[in-house]
Amino acid sequence: RQLVVCLIYGPDGEAPTEEALAVLREALHARLASTDGTAEVTVMAQARNVQRCVPEGRDFVDERLTVAGRDAPLRYRQPFGQFSNPNPHIAIATAEWLSDVIRTSVGSGNGDCANTDLLELYCGAGSHTVALAPLFRHVLAVEINRHLVTGCQNNVADNGLENVTVVRAPSEEFCKRVLKKRSYQIREKDGSTKLQLEFGCTIVDPPRAGLDSLTLEAVTGYDHVLYVSCNPEALKRDLDTFLGTHDVCRLVLLDHFPFSAHAEVAVHLRRRAA
Repeated sequence: RQLVVCLIYGPDGEAPTEEALAVLREALHARLASTDGTAEVTVMAQARNVQRCVPEGRDFVDERLTVAGRDAPLRYRQPFGQFSNPNPHIAIATAEWLSDVIRTSVGSGNGDCANTDLLELYCGAGSHTVALAPLFRHVLAVEINRHLVTGCQNNVADNGLENVTVVRAPSEEFCKRVLKKRSYQIREKDGSTKLQLEFGCTIVDPPRAGLDSLTLEAVTGYDHVLYVSCNPEALKRDLDTFLGTHDVCRLVLLDHFPFSAHAEVAVHLRRRAA
């Protein structure tokens, strides 16, 4: 078990010294031990332009999620200050729902995606990437936040996945180069083509604002779209566009935040035959 405690100070506050944080860490560790509890304890402090961490470099927690159909638990390292889903039970349910949609509905008409490539936009630290990569030939995971890109690369490596390429690029810029082509070339250092990706499916997990207009227009060209939304109102707006070309095949409510007004919704959209 791991415990990360962060003391956050306002603009006029002064962060404690590393020595003071070490004293607090030892006190927390002793208190846990006295109650028959054990954990790796990290104590942090944040003030204006200052962040201290004891032990140094341990500003993260490690998760292990047991997902049906996987031989081993999925391993995620969640760095402090970066977005991650706080509800592991619903994170597992999300991975299992997405995996089931792909196995039963995506690919060559029978859920076989061994020769299908996946384009993932807004991949974050790789929560969907790690869960879905074994179902596809190759995954191209795209994220704008450099810290999340590093987190995704680490999580991909930690899970032993060799069929994932993580790219840092703003989604709108990426649209112009890749989305409309529905393909991407992974190149060797000498510039030669290592692997030609042809995307048969895309998964998008945008911020609360939903998809920007350019991304939305391009994504409607895909036969299969998996849309994970943290804002049902933005999803409804984007569905007004999708429904001109796609059918809603499956939909699920994901209650990541019980007893609150916030919920996530995931939708599988299939493009109608011309």
